[in-house]
Amino acid sequence: DKNGCTTTEDLLLEVEHILDAYIPNVFAPLSSSDQNSRFELNFGPAAQRVRLLRVFDRWGNLMYELKDAAPNDNSRAWDGRHRGKLVMPGVYTWMLQVELVDGSILKYHGDLTIVR
Repeated sequence: DKNGCTTTEDLLLEVEHILDAYIPNVFAPLSSSDQNSRFELNFGPAAQRVRLLRVFDRWGNLMYELKDAAPNDNSRAWDGRHRGKLVMPGVYTWMLQVELVDGSILKYHGDLTIVR
């Protein structure tokens, strides 16, 4: 300032990553509409890749797993089958790891209801 005094300030800035994504909570494997017949995830431009997606039944059994996939490539989306057979209608849980373009990894979990 005009008296020759100086000051310094420190600022800690934390960046919270928010994933722009659409993750459905219901789907119908036998639906005649392609729009709701598979567990398809859609991501915004910040997503680099899906590192891991797992779906479990209510007893914790692994029903579906997807590893190392492009974020909006739904060619391997879950069709509601386990070992070739349609799973029973009900509530399933999922866990997801997504890598962002800056290299950070976000982890999410939720539930999914399968209806017929």
